[in-house]
Amino acid sequence: MTSLDKKILRWSLGLGAVLLVAGIALRPVDIDIATGVILAGCAGLILAGVIWVNERPWSR
Repeated sequence: MTSLDKKILRWSLGLGAVLLVAGIALRPVDIDIATGVILAGCAGLILAGVIWVNERPWSR
């Protein structure tokens, strides 16, 4: 895994997790904004998962 891949993986995991938690916290305030934030968080986590699977660190 290259240095850039590691940075993108860390940012995707971190930002995805933060957005997911923020979206859950915003649900009582505004459900529409919370839904968008939760979807953005899930997209970040999915991106991190795709990078992780494509790099196959377990097969090297």
